[in-house]
Amino acid sequence: HRFLDIAVNSFKMDEKIKDTLFTLLNQGDSLMICGPTGSGKTSFLSSIMHEFFHNKRLVILEDLRELAFNNPLWLNLKSRTQDIAGNEEISLAKLLYESLRLHPERLVIGEIRQHELLPFIESTATAHMGVLTSFHAGSLFDVKKRISLLAQHLSAAIQEELFYGKGHLVWCLFLDGKDFRVKSIERLSSVS
Repeated sequence: HRFLDIAVNSFKMDEKIKDTLFTLLNQGDSLMICGPTGSGKTSFLSSIMHEFFHNKRLVILEDLRELAFNNPLWLNLKSRTQDIAGNEEISLAKLLYESLRLHPERLVIGEIRQHELLPFIESTATAHMGVLTSFHAGSLFDVKKRISLLAQHLSAAIQEELFYGKGHLVWCLFLDGKDFRVKSIERLSSVS
């Protein structure tokens, strides 16, 4: 699979960014890998999983199965819509609640598009060490703007946690879409 041959060092980044990345991953912070379509978000996420967490219990939650792996410690849970045979919907939120029983050392949410926002917020508030995900945004301002728009359908209590809560520390790593280059890594302190 194409992701298995890409290493973190395949991405160009300065030493300060690399040091920050390694530190935050080792201390258990959450990481959103951000960038435009085709910038390498899923490739970078996969390389982090393989290099930093090959010996950790990962539970991977996805709507679309994109992250390939061959690791007996990792479990991939995929959501589904209700089908014509009458099988019920299994949402990412439901998978998140079920995954906590599996005692993961890290949670991975494949990509935040819309419905994945609530499981991401809830998973960063759990006692688990960090969440890894990807997100379409080019800057910290864009991250905050997109999350604010996606959060409009969430309850007031969830919005309160998102905008003012102390939750788990989340960092945003930005890919520039050219030459597998990491342009910055910044802390997302709150959405407001």
